[in-house]
This record gives sequence, structure tokens and C-alpha cells, in this order.
Amino acid sequence: MKKLIIFLLVIGLGLTGYLLYMNHRLNRLEAMSFEDMVHYTMGDDPDAAIAVGIVQNGEVRYLMFGEQEFFEIGSLTKTFTAKMIFDLAEAGRIDLDSSIDHYLELPDGYYPTVRELINHVSGYKSWYFESEMMGNFFDQRNDYFGISHEKLLARIGNIDLDDASYGFKYSNFGYAVLGAILSEFYQEDFATLMERFIAEELGMRQTSMLNPLSNGWEWSVGDAYRAAGALTSTITDMTAYAKMLLPTMNRENDLLINATTARNAMLNIRADGVLDGWMVDRENEIIWHNGGTGQYNSYLGFDLQNDAAVVVLSNLPPDYRIPATVMGAQLLLELR
Repeated sequence: MKKLIIFLLVIGLGLTGYLLYMNHRLNRLEAMSFEDMVHYTMGDDPDAAIAVGIVQNGEVRYLMFGEQEFFEIGSLTKTFTAKMIFDLAEAGRIDLDSSIDHYLELPDGYYPTVRELINHVSGYKSWYFESEMMGNFFDQRNDYFGISHEKLLARIGNIDLDDASYGFKYSNFGYAVLGAILSEFYQEDFATLMERFIAEELGMRQTSMLNPLSNGWEWSVGDAYRAAGALTSTITDMTAYAKMLLPTMNRENDLLINATTARNAMLNIRADGVLDGWMVDRENEIIWHNGGTGQYNSYLGFDLQNDAAVVVLSNLPPDYRIPATVMGAQLLLELR
């Protein structure tokens, strides 16, 4: 009994110490400016790079810390996948409120709508275990490497959802399904579709799904999860993307999700709502999305009060010191 009490005391002291340490870090963050955050995060790492693009009142400027041109943008890829879907919907070629079995050949059953997938309220989990994931773990590859379009379709057909409304659950799987819908619609590999869309429709010549970085995530031809996070880009291309989207951003009809964690609330990063796949910070009037891979993290945010947008691309892991999301949100507020 005495040993158990001592063990519990040690655990309790450890947790207390950890909470005090985390509070200290959060308090320190609150006192930092955007540039303080950048310099602290890069430290004395000669290879660290953080690229920043700012759009304000129609003008564009850049802040470059370190030297690197190309970055993985991770889940910011989802915003491109969603835009491809929305362009089809605006042309009357896809109905956002139709269930996905209108566009994919699936067994009889209940399936979510295209819009529910986009807004992460489909009922699907973030991901579903596939045998490839075990090998990817041991080979230190991206978790989703080698999961094919065909395997994704088989998994969709084996998921038993109820005909019900589901709450918000951020889903890489859901965006892989959106990629499958686009691939089936055009009868073409998704990565090839995305390359053409980015170059011809968006005019982004330095953004690609087929040119992985040497220290980035590896993908194979036909990987279904590419639609959720496989793009690489540059700060000039991503800032042009932000400038193009800024006039279209508004908070009309955003779906309340109350997905702000206590920790993120302390960092002034809020996910109160979701709209067309973007997170909505109702308190600060900011719409945003971020991304992270093994060695990169990114952020794109729009300040609706200030007619401004900020892009932050970093070649550091998402959990290293201060992530791009915290820095980007801080910069947007400083611009006011």
C-alpha cells in the first residue's frame, strides 16, 4: 500500500510539473511577437527556413527567414481538392448534397453527402487501418503510402454508417474519398487531374503533386490519400493562391462545430465553425487552414476585418517549438 501511495504521489508530482511547464511555455508565447516566434523557432539551425507571404489591401509582400524555395504544404492540399469539387458544383456537374454513391460504385447502404465530406461531418474516422500502414511504419514512410484507389473504394463499401447527423471529426479519409470522386468523374488518376487544375485553372506553376521533396513524404502512383496532403509549393505560389481566394472568403452559413481545444484557445487559435472545409474563428473573424507532414508545417489564414491574408511555410516538423499555425495567427492579429 505504501509503495502504491508513493507511486501515485510521483505520478501526481510529474503531472503537476508538466502542467506548470506547459503554462510557463504558454505565458512565454503570449509575450512574443511574430518575429520573436520565428527567431525562437529557427534557433541556431542553419538549415531552418520559414517563408511568409502577406496580402493586405491588394498589396503583396514577403518575409524570408532562411533559404529554401519548396515546401510540403500537407493538409492545405485539402483546400485545393475542395476547390476542384466546388468548381464542378458551380458548373452544375456535381451536386454537393447528393450522397457519394451517386459518383462512386458502392454496395447498397447509407453514405454521406459530398458536402459532409468537405466539412468533416461525414461520420468517417480520420483514417482506417490498412495492411500497408504496418510496412510504412517499419520503413519510416508516410502512413498512407501505397493505399490505392481500389483499396479505398473497398474500404468505403465496408464502413457501416447510420442515417444520422454526425459531429465534426477531421478526416483525411474523407478527403481521400473526395479525390476518388474526382478521379471517377474524370476517369483519370487524381494526381494528374490536380497537376492540370493547378497549372491551367489556378496558374500556379511551382505547385505540384508529382515532384516530392528529397526529405519529404514519399508517394506511389495512384495513392488515394494524395488528395488529403501531397502537394508541394512555394511562398510565391501560395501567396498568389491566398490573394485569389481572399475576396471570396466570408463567414456566411458556417457550421458551428465548437472544435476549439482548451490549449488552442489559450494560443488564440479557434475552430468555432467550418465552412467549405476551412476552419472558422468566429471570435477573431479569421478563416484558416493548416498542414503538417513529417518535416514541414504550413498555415494560410484570412482576416475578414482587415482584408488581409497570411501564408506561413516552414521546413520544420509541426511539433517543433512554435508551429506555423501559431505564428500565422499571431501575424494576422499584429497586422490589425
